[in-house]
Amino acid sequence: MHSTLVYKKMDFSQSLSQTRYQPLSIEKSLRNSQYLRIFLLLGVIFVYSLGLIYLAPSLSSKCTNNRFVYSPAENAIDYHRITIDGDAVNKYKGSPSPELDKAWLDLLHGFKIRVTAEELDAVNRTSTNAEDGEGGYLATLDVFHHLHCLWNVRHFLAPDYYKDQVDQHITKPGEIYPTHIDHCLDLIRQHLMCQGDISMYTYDYMETDRTKIMPNFKVERMCMNWEHLAAWIEKRSY
Repeated sequence: MHSTLVYKKMDFSQSLSQTRYQPLSIEKSLRNSQYLRIFLLLGVIFVYSLGLIYLAPSLSSKCTNNRFVYSPAENAIDYHRITIDGDAVNKYKGSPSPELDKAWLDLLHGFKIRVTAEELDAVNRTSTNAEDGEGGYLATLDVFHHLHCLWNVRHFLAPDYYKDQVDQHITKPGEIYPTHIDHCLDLIRQHLMCQGDISMYTYDYMETDRTKIMPNFKVERMCMNWEHLAAWIEKRSY
């Protein structure tokens, strides 16, 4: 069956006034379309801005947490802004003395901590039993190993004062550094390169000679709140 085509006679008797206003209708339509696109664009920008406001804190936290593998101490960690000053006087620097030794030994308190089987499973590791027989397993937070290494290096900078400690280390024939000290120096190097601090320090002209410059060792950065970590360590150490 063939369909029937119906032809309608076009009416060309439209008035000139109707034809005159047709371009204005098209212009109005285009203008409305532009307004719609602008409105939609502003809406997208608004939603995107809200997303940044609400997601930025969690993204920042995620970036920070991604620097570390799991640690049982992670819930005890928070950060605050402080100024690290390489020229500052503190109880951990200076010539050997009983007071300095006590400060470092207090700092190293908590080298051995107790962890659970579940906490070991979280990092797919095993460990020996805690030596005090009170249950749990032996572990050390890596930061305390680094401090322990620095403490041992200090001993070798004053071998006469720390003769007993220095004599405990074994130096292989033909080597200058004892095995333990070489281990410590390279371990610190590895961690410095792994968690390289990209905070920037600047330079100042010397007051006594304006032709010479000196580094300004005051560097502002975000640091772990050590007191909060120490409080957690106190509950786990033995």
